[in-house]
Amino acid sequence: MKKTHIALLFLLAGAFVALASMLSRSAEHAGFDVAIDQPDRVVRVSGTLVPGKAVEYNPEVDPNSFRFWMADKSGQQAQVICIDDMPYDFEKSEEVVLTGQMKDGIFYATDLLVKCPSKYVEEDLTKSSTPVSET
Repeated sequence: MKKTHIALLFLLAGAFVALASMLSRSAEHAGFDVAIDQPDRVVRVSGTLVPGKAVEYNPEVDPNSFRFWMADKSGQQAQVICIDDMPYDFEKSEEVVLTGQMKDGIFYATDLLVKCPSKYVEEDLTKSSTPVSET
């Protein structure tokens, strides 16, 4: 075999190993019920903040974590400890997607994605619907 063929085989093997590693670390999208039933499994849970329950964040004590309550898509609630910085306007989020594991009844999130309300408001197009005259 030529040296280029051998190098190409090593490159393809490395790409295959990297892809397999990424796929093995990816989390399955589930709810809190799966996280409770299988605490060793990393899952991705999406839901909303529970209204009326405060977000606990004390940057003087621990600036890299915060606590809150979240309800998943089925309505099941769980307390969450997020090991990450708290995003700006977190309390205003429409949807939260967490990646982590359940331990002792608390969901420990290592990754957080927040969907916030749109900054842009649709314009009312019916305000000025007068046609422009051509001259």
